[in-house]
Amino acid sequence: TQQENKEFENVYKDGTFSNEGNIRSVNNYVLDDYKGLKNLKKFFEKAVNNFMLDVYHPTNEIEFFITQSWMNWAEKDMWHNRHLHPNSYLSGVFYISCIEEDKLCFYNAMGNNMLHALMEINKEDFNIFNSSKMTFDIKAFDLILFPSFMVHEVELNPTDTTRISLAFNTWVKGT
Repeated sequence: TQQENKEFENVYKDGTFSNEGNIRSVNNYVLDDYKGLKNLKKFFEKAVNNFMLDVYHPTNEIEFFITQSWMNWAEKDMWHNRHLHPNSYLSGVFYISCIEEDKLCFYNAMGNNMLHALMEINKEDFNIFNSSKMTFDIKAFDLILFPSFMVHEVELNPTDTTRISLAFNTWVKGT
């Protein structure tokens, strides 16, 4: 919405710093501190909780909530460095602006690299079990949820269009 776009501009104006490869908001609680983003926060928390209900089918009453939230900007020749999100259960990233053919890359943290070191096997098709890296197309207004331990990155932005994202971490309360 127009109100949310104004708040995204305010986050940028209120302070940023150079992160490894990109620009990041100084504020780590943008969804709490910018009142014009309250509906986005509700939407994200509902998406996280629906995901948990649909995928994990918990028997106990639990609720996930957002702990931290920040914004990222990748201008020309910038990228989002390879990282994971400690002290979080699920993480999410909401793309506000993307470049054409943008991709989010996840790296397999399981034993794939160890198996590859033992013997290289040619693959007919790549999947999450036999690949060390999987890429997913992203576009503006995509919300991507993922386990916080997953190592990920977004590659170099070679264009004059700024890639803008809002990321968040979660934790759980309940029984």
